[in-house]
Formats: sequence, structure tokens, C-alpha cells
Amino acid sequence: KIDLALEQGAIDEQVTVIAVTPVVDAKTTAVSKNVTQEILQSLPTSRDPWNVLQMAAGIIMDRENVGGTESGQQASYVAKGGGTDQGVWSVDGVVVTDPAAIGASPIYWDFDSFEEMNIITGGADVSVQTGGIALNMVTRRGGNKVSFGGRFYLTDSQFQATYSAEKLASYGLTAYNKINNIKDYGFNVGGPIVKDKVWLWGSYGVQDINTLAVTGTPVKPLITDYNFKLNLQIIPSNRFEALYIAGAKQFIGRSASQSFTEGLDQDSPYHF
Repeated sequence: KIDLALEQGAIDEQVTVIAVTPVVDAKTTAVSKNVTQEILQSLPTSRDPWNVLQMAAGIIMDRENVGGTESGQQASYVAKGGGTDQGVWSVDGVVVTDPAAIGASPIYWDFDSFEEMNIITGGADVSVQTGGIALNMVTRRGGNKVSFGGRFYLTDSQFQATYSAEKLASYGLTAYNKINNIKDYGFNVGGPIVKDKVWLWGSYGVQDINTLAVTGTPVKPLITDYNFKLNLQIIPSNRFEALYIAGAKQFIGRSASQSFTEGLDQDSPYHF
């Protein structure tokens, strides 16, 4: 029997290799932007996916969503020659684009249900059916620790500038759009059903928008959302996910204008 003891020798030379992130990624053709949870929750922007799309370079929106005044209606958008009917909406990698309004979202969303978003504006792979903008929204999920969160955001009329009749007349106007108040509130909870195997996450959210059109017509979208997500770890390499979303959009004064002062009243429940 021979016992051998190996001792560390002296270091004669040490080489440190530093890899520089390439400006051009030669492994992918997609032009994309990843919007993380930190960006979603930290930037002082209107809280809807259409406003997130505006963060990506090259996307042109058909409106400016000031303080959440336009969050009760979907925006149209284009980029790099693609049409408004070429948009692709995905949730956790599953395409959910509205079949009745190609290029549009099928529902409205609880902003706090998102973990992150990925926006592709060009050069997408073969899994994207069109050459237009593709948005993939990754939803939150439960974990082994019980989590709870809530929110309440308020945009009040006191935060808005006022204009005198003389000032409006100098611009050739007699009235202007006004915010009465905009509320965004809700809560979410998640945790394990069976630790390391089954998790559940759920949320409830409301966007209550109360504004006045330039005609003085009340414009009041009210969006309510319920979200439930179930995750099961079947074996180490396979898992099962189920997502259920239900809600409703009520809109008083939709499409109000100088020629259609009363607007429309809309009541649209949805789920998938």
C-alpha cells in the first residue's frame, strides 16, 4: 500500500480571460427588446402592454397615452414597414392574437400579472407567423414561498394644468380633454399547494378611468381582470402550466367626438 499526498505547486503564470459582449450577436437574426420586471414596475409610464410596446425602438404608435387616459382602448402600432394587421400577441409562448381582429390583443390585461415581456420588431424566427411586431408576455407564477402584493395608483384632476377661456381662445379652442380621476388597483397572491411540485398564483386588478372628451362628454372605461395560474412539476424535465384569465370591459362614451358627441356604451366580458 502506497499513500500519495498531492500538494499544490507554486503558480508560475496566471492568465485572466475577459469576454467582451459583442455589439452584433451573430447567433440570432431577431431585433428584439426584453422588458424586465424592474422596468415594468419602476418606470413612470401608463400601465398597459401598448405603452410597453412604445419602449422598443422603431415602433410608432397612433396615440400618446398621457397618464393612462388611453388605457381603456387598444392602440394601433407599426414598425419597419409592417402593417397593423401583422401584430402577434403571445402569452407564455402561446399565440393568442384575436382571430376576429387580426393583429390585435384578444383581451385587456392586469399589468401586475406580467413577469417580463419580449418585443420583436424584425427578423423573427419561423415560430412567428408574420413579419410584424411580436409581443410575448411572460406571466407570473407561484413559488415555494407564499407571496402577496397589492397596488393603488391614482391620477387626479389636481395633477392636471388648467386653462382659462382666453388661453383656449388663443389656440382656437373652447374646451380641452380633462382627467377627473384614474384609478388602478388590485392585489395578487401566490404560493405552494404541494412544495416543490404544485404551485398556484392569482390576481385581481381594476382600471377605472374617468375623463372628459373635448366635447364635454364623459369617457369612462372600466376594466376588471381575474388571473389564475397553476404550475405542476411532473418529472424534472417536464412540467404542466394552466392559465385562466377572465374579465370585462365597460366603456361609457367610447368614440365620442365633435360629430358624435354622445359616444357609444360598450359592455364586453371575456375569458380564456
